Amino acid sequence: MDGDQPLRQPGPAAGNAQPADPEAAFAGYQRGARQGLPEAQFHLAAAYLFGRGTAPDLARAIALFGQAAAQGDADAMRWLGDIHAVGGPINRYGRYPPGAQCIAVDLAQAAHWYRQAAEAGNRAAQEQLAIAYLAGLGVDPDPAQAEHWLEAIGKERRAHALFYLADQYLYGAGEVVPKDLAKGARYTLMAAELGHPPALAQLGVLHEHGMGVEQDDVKAYAYALAAHDEGLPIEDHHFANQVATFQARMTEAQQADALQLFRSIRQRLHGEATYL
Repeated sequence: MDGDQPLRQPGPAAGNAQPADPEAAFAGYQRGARQGLPEAQFHLAAAYLFGRGTAPDLARAIALFGQAAAQGDADAMRWLGDIHAVGGPINRYGRYPPGAQCIAVDLAQAAHWYRQAAEAGNRAAQEQLAIAYLAGLGVDPDPAQAEHWLEAIGKERRAHALFYLADQYLYGAGEVVPKDLAKGARYTLMAAELGHPPALAQLGVLHEHGMGVEQDDVKAYAYALAAHDEGLPIEDHHFANQVATFQARMTEAQQADALQLFRSIRQRLHGEATYL
């Protein structure tokens, strides 16, 4: 196929890369798509979705993704899931790009395509499908299915999925995911137990303010220490100020308890033997 081909992006909610010559690339994708090549159909669909080398045309993008998906292209299936989940393309800042076309959000269709892509081995779709089954997004809540797909995506992505879902419940996502501090705290804890640094830090904040969990400075301090220990990119002065705040209001006994709890958390996170 002629024309420069950008690397495949994770999905319409993150696709921002452009070929060096969008018009030439678009012409190349057209030639390949006419030959029925799923790779070309995928890239031509992305060009229409984001208006790269052509005017945006969401209907054509969906049709071309569908053609590629029919030939077993798991990435195209996942992008169809994204389109139906967000109603079109959004950029990395969570906004629709200028001139973007939109459709009504259809979570059932999104879940359908995520399942197709997940069963074809697409990791990102497996993550989204797990979230859908946890929160009941387009499907009935099903903890067993959620656990199945969480196991499939591996520890790091599993933690990310749980942390994402925790944020949805902590801050609310309208009618899709109603605000529920207790659920948000529970999913934060699940992500933290997988060693996810932002989740460890968030769990500390939740305990500091008593959001969805009991207010407990000892746990708040311990989880803050654990987040920093796990490599959370906090500016040194920021972390120093956080530590100083806890030390100023905690007794020496509480500080000692926090350090002991921190050591226990670190042991749980790193207690399993690793064989190379």
